[in-house]
Amino acid sequence: MPRHSSAPSLLEVCLSSVLRHMEDLWCADFCRQQRNNSSSFLYVVGPFDDLPDKLSRRILAELKARRQLRRHHVQLLVNAFTT
Repeated sequence: MPRHSSAPSLLEVCLSSVLRHMEDLWCADFCRQQRNNSSSFLYVVGPFDDLPDKLSRRILAELKARRQLRRHHVQLLVNAFTT
C-alpha cells in the first residue's frame, strides 16, 4: 500500500502564503509611499519588524531562490536585529 506524504507544517504553509502575497499585500503600501515620497530614510517600520531573525532570513532566502528578491523586500525585511 502506498504511503502518503505528510501534510506541510504550519510554518511552511504560513511562509508559502507570505511569499505568495509579498507584492500585492505586504509590500504594496510601502511601494506606494516610496513612489510618492522621494526623500531618503534611515529606518522603515514595516510589517516584518516583529519577526525573528531566522524567519526574516528564511523569507529572504526563499525570495532569492525563486528569483523574486527586489530592493524593497530587503528594505522591509532587514531590521535592526538582523545579523
